[in-house]
Amino acid sequence: MAIVHPDTLVNIWLFGCWLDEVVVIGFTSDGNCSHVSQDSGQEDFILQSERHILLKHEFHPLPKRHNYKLCVQSRSREMSDGVVKVMPFLLMEDRRTAVSTDVPPRK
Repeated sequence: MAIVHPDTLVNIWLFGCWLDEVVVIGFTSDGNCSHVSQDSGQEDFILQSERHILLKHEFHPLPKRHNYKLCVQSRSREMSDGVVKVMPFLLMEDRRTAVSTDVPPRK
C-alpha cells in the first residue's frame, strides 16, 4: 500500500498490460467504483502506453484505517450487432493498488 501526504499532488504510475485501453482512472474510499469521488480521464494522463500510465493526483484525507482503492474503466466496445457497450469501472482488489493518507508519525 502506498502512503501519501493528504492534499499533496503526487505521481501515480500504473504498470500492467492493455493499459492503452484505459480511459478513466478513479479512486474510491468505500470499495464501490460507483462511488468514485476523484477520477482522471485520458486527457489528464501525462503518459499512456500499452504497459504504463502516469498521472498526477491529489488525495483528500481519509479517517484512520481507511484507504483509497483503484478503479479503472476501459474504452467502450462495439459488439457484433453494432451496439456500443460502455464498459463499467472495475475495482482493482490488489493491496498494491491501495493508497492511504494516514501518514505515520516520524520517530
